[in-house]
Amino acid sequence: MTQSSPENLFRQIIGPAYETLPCPVRKLHDAPDGTSFSGFARVLGGGAMASLVGRLVSLPSARDSAPLNVIILKENGVEEWHRDFDGDIMRSTLRARDGRLSERLGAARFEFALLVQDNAIIWQLRKVVFLGVPLPIVWFREVYAREYSKAGRYRFDVGASLPLIGRLIQYRGELLTEEIDEDVETTHSN
Repeated sequence: MTQSSPENLFRQIIGPAYETLPCPVRKLHDAPDGTSFSGFARVLGGGAMASLVGRLVSLPSARDSAPLNVIILKENGVEEWHRDFDGDIMRSTLRARDGRLSERLGAARFEFALLVQDNAIIWQLRKVVFLGVPLPIVWFREVYAREYSKAGRYRFDVGASLPLIGRLIQYRGELLTEEIDEDVETTHSN
């Protein structure tokens, strides 16, 4: 798969606004199948109930500054993200579904609208299905994700809190995209 492939999942869902994103964000999503990214993340967890729910959807445990390795596998418009938070593995499968991003994470499936705002990708949660059962979206008002660039680096900020449980998880950090072939950048300047 080439970097400028029309099968780029995020480009497909976001549309023309994708081209306005900062270079580090595009480099991550345009990278070839099997590309590995390294960086770090700060992971904040919640209480005992949050830990139980977190295990059901394979969330990493809390840690102040975890080395992070992410491998993105791409095939036929589907992406598998393998995140290794210093030994805690979190895998998810992403695909387009009715113009949205569908992410399967453990026993849950989330559907997001992807918007470009202030040079960032904003993931707006629209639907949650757990063990095949749709859940009330109002329970998930405090679920968010944002991908952006700061100081020329790819950054992310993800969080989830649930009623009666509180904070489930928050993780933020950065991944290095500098080692990705500079052809990704020149593809966008033509």
